[in-house]
Amino acid sequence: MNEDIHDIAESGSIEDMQILLKKGININTLDEDDNTPLHFSIDRKEPEMTLFLLENGADPTIQNDEGYTALHLSVLYQNIEIAEAILKRFPQVVNIESEEWGSPLLQALQNIEMVKLLIAYGANKQADNILPHVKAYDIDELSEIFSEELKGFKEL
Repeated sequence: MNEDIHDIAESGSIEDMQILLKKGININTLDEDDNTPLHFSIDRKEPEMTLFLLENGADPTIQNDEGYTALHLSVLYQNIEIAEAILKRFPQVVNIESEEWGSPLLQALQNIEMVKLLIAYGANKQADNILPHVKAYDIDELSEIFSEELKGFKEL
């Protein structure tokens, strides 16, 4: 039955998800890789399911075995609508780091709109040794966003 919740999250069938939740299935059930249904819905690009899960108690702070939260996946797939929905409900998730992949902000550096969104919700602009990455991308608008932090930055 628990595998069903992940399959349903993947499929996008809100009606089937409602049935499972009414039966008392835990909305944050983990699979063998520590993915929740929320991870699955974002991974399969099912925005309606993702929003439904968030509205019904899904916890976007849960990290899978790679350290990804729902916000990491939203950034990875450049889904600003979902990232903002997560941040509105759980702003504390903005600085959760994955050991392997770093913070959502580090992952977002090539998407200026995502960078702006994350910073608006309190992303740490100095996390993850991020400044060398900002310099490496050499994107004018990105350099402007990080101008204060870059003033004191010296490359090794």
